[in-house]
Amino acid sequence: MKDSQPQMNLVRVSTSQWVRLKNFYSLVDLTHFQPFAPDTLNLIHRSRRGVPSYTLPATQIHRRIIVKRRLHLLLPNVRAMIRAFEARDGRNLDSLVGGEIYSNTALVCHHGTPSDATIWSDWHAIALENGLALVSISRPGYGLSERRIDRQVSNVAEDVEDVLDALGIAEFLTVGWSGGGPHALACGALMPNRCKAISSLAGVGPYGEPDLDFLEGMGPENVEEFGIALEGETPLREWMEKNAPPYRTIDGDQLAAALGGLVPEIDVFALNDQGLAKIWAKSMRRCFTNGWDGWIDDDLAFCKHWGFEPSEITVPVTVWQGDLDLMVPFSHGKWLLKHIPTSKPRLEPGHGHLSLVADRKQAIIDDLVSGLR
Repeated sequence: MKDSQPQMNLVRVSTSQWVRLKNFYSLVDLTHFQPFAPDTLNLIHRSRRGVPSYTLPATQIHRRIIVKRRLHLLLPNVRAMIRAFEARDGRNLDSLVGGEIYSNTALVCHHGTPSDATIWSDWHAIALENGLALVSISRPGYGLSERRIDRQVSNVAEDVEDVLDALGIAEFLTVGWSGGGPHALACGALMPNRCKAISSLAGVGPYGEPDLDFLEGMGPENVEEFGIALEGETPLREWMEKNAPPYRTIDGDQLAAALGGLVPEIDVFALNDQGLAKIWAKSMRRCFTNGWDGWIDDDLAFCKHWGFEPSEITVPVTVWQGDLDLMVPFSHGKWLLKHIPTSKPRLEPGHGHLSLVADRKQAIIDDLVSGLR
């Protein structure tokens, strides 16, 4: 009697589809997912009517296939993954990639200060549901992204362009949370042909504007930090060396206390009861892998000209802001609405800096996706 062998179904994909797949999920990455075994990744290269193609073991690699000239591989227990890309100047760009891998439209997410790309990991599923590739880049100096000395907010557009080009993605929606807000706006101002819509989530306004008191309404910790940032890099680095080390090992249950006067009660609830503390603490621990340069350079960039004018933005912008926010006060959102001609308000009474995103995640995505219709 012959030994029974499980039948392996094969799915044929084109060379271009395989290249696209490798751009998102390298062979090394695929081996991380159970129940994969290394031998399931062996590919059979065949030619059909002179067109090169590959066959993949369908039962091992995917859960379902949606055909219409596009192959969607939904991996069991798949998560967004960290990928490394090279910037045009040779720097490493530490990036999170997930969502719908064959989409021609990305959801580009800009993290706050301090943080890194991984804080957007839990947006993978919602990006997938909406047919969007998820892309987030740790800004220079954070995580494994190499520092870019004297960077401006506007420099982010080059890094986003380089990553999207590497992934073969033509257009994108973008969202920026807190310190990521100006970076999302920069992408809209400087890449108007590719950026279709912007969401600024409790995004900081520009420093030095006559009609915006930058520090008014901020919690005492932020007032101290930015006051020192205005003195320059050396005193700011000294402040970081004194105050930042606990964040390298912080746990979620310690975060609310560490943030002190920056979190009203509604944000403490978002941290401890809605799961943000665990996500942000993990991101903080990772973002300081190579020191404080990312945080330092963010603060310095916020204290000088952004490298573009918000009034130059021509793509749709939604400004989301809570009136209880002690990290980025309500006045910042109002300033953005006043000076961005394509903006519309989503001012949320009763929300803070964190609860805004915890409670309005689906609405934020719905609003962004409406920009594609």
